[in-house]
Amino acid sequence: MTTTTYTIRSARPDELAWINERYAEIDFVASGPGDQIAVAEADGVIAGLGRIVPVEPHVGELGGMYVFSGYQGLGLSKRLIAFLREVPGYRTLYCLPFGELEELYASMGFKRVGSNESVPEHVARKHSWCNRHYPKPVLMMRYLRGQR
Repeated sequence: MTTTTYTIRSARPDELAWINERYAEIDFVASGPGDQIAVAEADGVIAGLGRIVPVEPHVGELGGMYVFSGYQGLGLSKRLIAFLREVPGYRTLYCLPFGELEELYASMGFKRVGSNESVPEHVARKHSWCNRHYPKPVLMMRYLRGQR
């Protein structure tokens, strides 16, 4: 019986074009060189991706969560989220998950943002765009470091 080793690491700059090709395949916004991209590997083979897009000082948008076919259901999304939550320099992380993923993000400490709460303009614009662009509802959630 073989045991699979799963690891999460930061993406290398030379992987950005390949990563953006994967995002284009699923109609996700491309990453830029300033994004903090995490890569999930299964025995050295890339099995998933996630990222933080810097929004303003100490604030980022966690997104681009994509676990490849054949690797879903193994807990890689949680591992990617946990890794990205610990990226230094961010006190607040927003995420814009599809509605069916609310429980996953809630289990990782994210809470839904109320309609009367103030959010960075970049996040509000992207949330509006996502809800126009994708055929299913997109939520807005927030994680505050140090709070559960």
